[in-house]
Amino acid sequence: MTMSIDHIRENIRVLQDDVLYLEQRLDEAAPDSLEAESRERILNVKYRLLQEQRDLLDRRESGSAREAAEARWRFHEENDTLDLY
Repeated sequence: MTMSIDHIRENIRVLQDDVLYLEQRLDEAAPDSLEAESRERILNVKYRLLQEQRDLLDRRESGSAREAAEARWRFHEENDTLDLY
């Protein structure tokens, strides 16, 4: 199943909220505590997931642009309007 661009954008928004929340909680925790260590690990995972979603969005958006350009090309080719450019 492929995710739509809107779904990926929503994932990014949620992950950004999670990262912000975890950064705030990490600042409140004692620096060498188990709580801080745990939150830092979770934060690192969220950062990786966020970057993966951003990369996926970039690939999807560039793929969508390519597909749209190919569709326009096919339209012009099928309708013999290529010489108008």
